[in-house]
Amino acid sequence: MITRTVYDNLNDEILQDYLVTVSNSYAKIHLAGILEEDTFSISQSAQLSNSMVAQGVEGLAKGAGKALLDKVFKGAGNTLSGLSSIRSTIKTYESSGEISFSLSFKIYPSKFGNPSSYKEIMRQISKLTQPELTSAGQIMVSHLYDPKMISNMLNPLGDKPSYKLFDGQLVCVTIGDWFKSCGLFCTGNNVSISTRVDLEGKPLYLTWSGATFTPYRILTADDTAKMIGA
Repeated sequence: MITRTVYDNLNDEILQDYLVTVSNSYAKIHLAGILEEDTFSISQSAQLSNSMVAQGVEGLAKGAGKALLDKVFKGAGNTLSGLSSIRSTIKTYESSGEISFSLSFKIYPSKFGNPSSYKEIMRQISKLTQPELTSAGQIMVSHLYDPKMISNMLNPLGDKPSYKLFDGQLVCVTIGDWFKSCGLFCTGNNVSISTRVDLEGKPLYLTWSGATFTPYRILTADDTAKMIGA
């Protein structure tokens, strides 16, 4: 039987650099745990497409070449119809993919401001991905924001840029004092509960792995850089 917690011989100040905090004030979520990995990665991507300009230039070139060949050699211009050049393969930026990152960390009840019960920890984790029912009991909505925010965000006549209404809200994730990002949705969870228990029969910790987060909107390069405080 375990008679002490894993923290008895650890210095909390040392752990601060590895402390992950996930919070959402609207849903009253505040969870903190110790990062397990030595590193974590931020995934980014971009979608490209064949340039309309390049295709247009290629079409003009084919048209001019076909006309010239037809003029010199009757009908010979038709041979260009199945040909293309390197110019027609030029790609240009179309849009950016979603930025995302995943974290794995251990949560200890009553530590770093965490709830004292596993039931409440699980409730808060589940609020990130699972819905709540409206008072009518039929419609599912997110725990993370007031549904009225959506209409305000999409209102083209709003007083402020609608796309920034969620920037400092939704889910905020911090790591130590060197990483912070808000305006996030959580898209995946995997929770494992320790089978090692204390004298009261309570598990020692909960491992929250594969906690995946993505911004609610496409971020610019400057937005992304601001995540890193170092």
